[in-house]
Amino acid sequence: MNNSKKYELLHFREDLIRTLIGISLSQRPELLLKHSKNDNRRVDRTAHPRPSPTQPENGSGGHWPEKIPLPPGSKKTTNYLKCKMCAKNKRRKETGLRCKGCKDKPALCALCFEEWHETDNVTSS
Repeated sequence: MNNSKKYELLHFREDLIRTLIGISLSQRPELLLKHSKNDNRRVDRTAHPRPSPTQPENGSGGHWPEKIPLPPGSKKTTNYLKCKMCAKNKRRKETGLRCKGCKDKPALCALCFEEWHETDNVTSS
């Protein structure tokens, strides 16, 4: 361990963890990334590449949640409608979101959004 006055807490924690689990810097350098002041994650980023922004993961195209707009003259701050998927499954749930890409713009809660688009309910505009 280092005895200097300006020994940062992060470095102390790293040294302590390495000592406790018996890992030295030379054993697994690919797991110990160089870090900035704001990024101290220890992950092998090459093992989990991010998906390309041009290819949506679920093939949803332009299907994104959007806030349900308020009717003209409304004094409410948010408009709520029954979630289509929950109603279909006989659950009562109201949501302030709808699908931007579907033709009929169904109201969908956050939990049902992906499930709705994985079934045959999708009708693109």
